Amino acid sequence: MTKMNYNPYILIRKNTLRKDSIEHINSSEAYDFVEDLQLKRMQYKKITQIMIDLLEQQIGENYDNRYLNLKRAIFNNRINKASKLITELLNENCDEHIKEIYGDYLSYSKQYQTDEKSIDLFYKNSLERARKSLYHFANKTEIQEYLMMIQPNIYEKLASYLENDTSNHRNKEKKLDGTLYKVASRAALKTSPFANITKVGRIVIEKESYEVNIPKCVENDKKYVKINFTYLNRVAFSYLYQSNKFYKEVQYKTPPLSIKKTSTFHYVSFVATKDDINSSKIFETSEILKTLKIIPELSKFLDLNNVRNTINFEQFNSILSNYITESEAFDLLKKYVEIGLLIPAVGFKARTDIELCTEITHTCKKFLSDEISNDQKKFINQVLDTKEKLSACNSLIKRKQIYQDFQKIINRHPKISSIKMSINNIFYEDGVIKEPTIKSDLLTNQQLEDLKLIQTFTLLFDVNVRMRLELGEILNIKEIHTLNNDFFTVLFDTSKKILPYWSSPYYSANNLHSKYIGVLDQLKLSFLKEYTDFVEKQKGQEEIDITSIIKKYQSLIPEELIQEVDLSTSYFFQKHNSQIILNNIYDGQEKYKARFMDYFDEYLEFNPIYKKYVNDYYLDQNYIEYTETFGFNGNVKKTELPRKAMTIGTGRKRFTLVEEDVVQVEDLNIVSSKKTHMINFTTENKERVNIVFRGSLIPTAMPGYISTLMQLFSSGRMTFKFSDLVKFENLPRLKFNDIVLARKKESLSMYAIYFYSSKKDSEAQFYYKLLILCWEKKVPSNFFVVAKRDLSSGELKFIDFKPFYVDLLNPISVKQFLKEIIWKYEEEEYEDLFLEETLSNSGVFAEEYDLELYKKEGTIND
Repeated sequence: MTKMNYNPYILIRKNTLRKDSIEHINSSEAYDFVEDLQLKRMQYKKITQIMIDLLEQQIGENYDNRYLNLKRAIFNNRINKASKLITELLNENCDEHIKEIYGDYLSYSKQYQTDEKSIDLFYKNSLERARKSLYHFANKTEIQEYLMMIQPNIYEKLASYLENDTSNHRNKEKKLDGTLYKVASRAALKTSPFANITKVGRIVIEKESYEVNIPKCVENDKKYVKINFTYLNRVAFSYLYQSNKFYKEVQYKTPPLSIKKTSTFHYVSFVATKDDINSSKIFETSEILKTLKIIPELSKFLDLNNVRNTINFEQFNSILSNYITESEAFDLLKKYVEIGLLIPAVGFKARTDIELCTEITHTCKKFLSDEISNDQKKFINQVLDTKEKLSACNSLIKRKQIYQDFQKIINRHPKISSIKMSINNIFYEDGVIKEPTIKSDLLTNQQLEDLKLIQTFTLLFDVNVRMRLELGEILNIKEIHTLNNDFFTVLFDTSKKILPYWSSPYYSANNLHSKYIGVLDQLKLSFLKEYTDFVEKQKGQEEIDITSIIKKYQSLIPEELIQEVDLSTSYFFQKHNSQIILNNIYDGQEKYKARFMDYFDEYLEFNPIYKKYVNDYYLDQNYIEYTETFGFNGNVKKTELPRKAMTIGTGRKRFTLVEEDVVQVEDLNIVSSKKTHMINFTTENKERVNIVFRGSLIPTAMPGYISTLMQLFSSGRMTFKFSDLVKFENLPRLKFNDIVLARKKESLSMYAIYFYSSKKDSEAQFYYKLLILCWEKKVPSNFFVVAKRDLSSGELKFIDFKPFYVDLLNPISVKQFLKEIIWKYEEEEYEDLFLEETLSNSGVFAEEYDLELYKKEGTIND
């Protein structure tokens, strides 16, 4: 690879199940069967028409009611009745020509009936072959563990399924086919990391010449188990919130609040952060605006201690002592904690699950009675013990026993039994390839140059850069230079104006202040028109190259804008021979790598190439790291930048011991860039700083203004897929030189006519119709059903839709296709659903790479 601004911490995601392991039916065999049968059907159709023509002639010459009945029977395909009538007529005198035609019909109709039975037989054999393959698949230890991880209660069903051969399965066992097939297709084709099904490893493209005393990994493939941070946080506060001692001794802070006074009453308004107990992944991120009527003394007290100061029960009680008793004040304080007006100042640094467990135990010992504290400590130790058991687990029956034992442990601890979380969500498992894979030919120099150009092109659709431009321009006009109340008013107002840009690539706002947004919008809309026209002219092509159009519009982006923006992009791609296939163009800044950092901590700590990257990208640009986890394991890691950022109003890390070099976001000042007036931030010493959040929790899932603030420091993602930028039923494969930007796809609604009979046809008949579709219309037998997410209408349709794999040669897959797609979306006539080709990487196992490229502020991508 040429010298390039890239992050050397490159990941590979690799499946352990072969891609072809879910292909159970040979396409040649299936199409030969269809071709032979369709030829016979054509012959039968032909003789049927000859018979009808002959009978019409006979009826005209010598009317006989039997001729009319025979014609009706043949027309309605009532073969048995037609055969009986023909036999009667053949017993009478008729010429040889008529006898020959009648005889041909009897022969072809008998063959037709035999062929109909052969469809049932072919379907039955195909189904049994697919079921036998699934049975073999289900006997794999890693698959059994995977099934238990996603469905902890599946053990009995799976044991019953495996007990007998497929030929002896009852309907009860057959019901597991769909689940097994979905698991098999996921394990073979999807590259999202999960346990030992899709493992994560590191790629080396440059020689690593550093020497450290790190022992070589004994086992290259290793399983890691981590405890869910959201669960551990809920355990901690379940114990604490049931202790009166805790409420009386802990310090409190308020959320950001405002006081409104009338001649009669005082009101406090605040944004309460709550924990959504239905979420198994994030902790205390839900928000709701509340207003309470309060007495003037309490109003003054809260206003004086707003956000920054800590308060305690003694102070709270003294304010209310003239109105209510101490007992009533205590109950009111607990109520205020419940609704979020008072926040216990308890938090955890939580860089590892073991560290978090230690912190929880230490905190509970401080605030709980010895008896309850010992109970809590015992439970946490049992959680850690279960983690170790799962780490060593390698069989279905052992996993079942571990799950059952842990459930019994939970039941014995009433303080936490109310936490509703399945055990498969309490423990996460990752499969890791410890030793790096050398891949010096990962990309060609030209491909890297092309990716750089695409990275700059993403600015046309970049929502975050528009937010920075508009916010900076307004603050500059209003001369707002600090993060005061006026700043936050402008921040949220601007966010509302910019928000629609996320919904549609065609959106363009009016009456914005930044001229550069107008330039970007004009370029974007011009590109979309030229791009659409170009694709329209290329209709019917297998693939088209849009390199020249992207290059044209990338070159038109103002140079001063490119210079003033910092770009970091994660390219998720697969390699197919000499070309690469871009699956996603996401935010960089290691957001999607953070979850795996602890598995490669020696590399991140000692490798000089990686340390050079950290110095060049993060430290040279004065990045400070926001390390709040919100209970999300994708945010948790030991590796952190030297300087940290925290906020006074969100998260719980703000309550931990203050580190030496921590920047409080609210203390920053605002400056605008010289040329574009893009918003930037400085410390009180006028030092430019940027904030980075290296975690995979999307900003919109975070609470409060931090959600909006985080969007001011990240650019480089392609907001929309290239295939979603045009509105056609069919779209060829899109390429930029030898980079595949989008796979070929076509609208599922085009084939709706083939699905209408699915509820009245037998399984075999519908299966055969789909085989005809593949053979006759050249539709690929396997594909992904994908959805176009158009949020411009405000609907959340398909927001959680995931690519759905279909193999029309496999009867089990067809059943799932019917259930999950055809019947589910038939009322909408499959609008915005597409068949996408299964273009994957070369080789027998699915592999995907995660490579980050970056462009520092003050430079040009050339």
